Amino acid sequence: MKLLFLDSNIFLNFYDFHDEDLTQLAKLVDAIKAEEIKLFLTTQVCEEIKKNREARLKVAYEKIVDSKATLAIPPFCKHYNEYSDIKRAQNILDQLKSELSKKLWEDIQSHTLKADKIISDLINESSVIDSDKYLPQAIQRHQLGRPPGKKDRSYGDEINWEAILAEVSGEGEFILLSKDGDYAHAIDDQSLKDYLVDEWKKSHPDNEIFFYKSLTKFFTEHDIKIELRIEQEKDELVRDLINSHNFLNTHIIVSSLSKYSSFTDDQVRGMANALSENSQIRWIIDDADVKEFYRDNLLPRLELFDSETQQSIRGLIQGEEATDLSAELNNFEEKLKEEKAKESDTEEDIPF
Repeated sequence: MKLLFLDSNIFLNFYDFHDEDLTQLAKLVDAIKAEEIKLFLTTQVCEEIKKNREARLKVAYEKIVDSKATLAIPPFCKHYNEYSDIKRAQNILDQLKSELSKKLWEDIQSHTLKADKIISDLINESSVIDSDKYLPQAIQRHQLGRPPGKKDRSYGDEINWEAILAEVSGEGEFILLSKDGDYAHAIDDQSLKDYLVDEWKKSHPDNEIFFYKSLTKFFTEHDIKIELRIEQEKDELVRDLINSHNFLNTHIIVSSLSKYSSFTDDQVRGMANALSENSQIRWIIDDADVKEFYRDNLLPRLELFDSETQQSIRGLIQGEEATDLSAELNNFEEKLKEEKAKESDTEEDIPF
């Protein structure tokens, strides 16, 4: 049997999934029922899902509400038959979008989205650990600076890890899934921190531990017959962005990527690579859609890069480099003026 722990950020990703992917995830529920997998959760994870659900869905809902599909048709085209057909089609599209927004809002409010059902089914089939009782140990871990955890005053990661160490049990390998970088090794971010591995081995010497940042990798490496299309699509779009050969193509790819609200570390690195290496993207970085996409998805993840790369990314997105270049040019011009002034003074001093 496989012993599995899913962090809240893995669950919240379900709200990005296609219907086909959610249908595939129902197989995970079946595998738990068949006792092929034992899923462990904590009350902390369950509370984080509830707390962050609204914010996660707000992004998707606002994209639908704010989306526009209009054609800019000049007034002198009004006498064409097609003009009235386009206006009628536009009205139908607006009405359908309004109806979709209304139904989506109702399902969000009633917690009847397909992702809600999968999350609920997984929680119901899991062994939920009462993690609140591990708060004192989590606070001590945080104060001592032991991983996992963040520098702020939240103790979520510490609570989960203390609960895992104390109460995960059973025969088989243990798999921890989390997108949270606080679990990841400083050099190889696809591996668990050495400190955490050592702690696990001391308390669970008979259970090998595995760490993954995505369900897809877990399913693939452990031969679980569940195929998720969404991560493959995002990977392909990032590759297309890196190789984009014209401005229109870049806008189309950015529009497709903007449908998603989360990306893996490798996908974010690919976006950064596209920005730094593809001149087609750098030329249109000030276009509203491209700038918004990079600002929203790259700037919050700068911790993935070294300080020099961070500065370069900020410069490209926020225009800092252009400002610095302008200042340098001004300084250069001032120096030229000073040199010319010195030359004039020297010429005046030359005796004839």
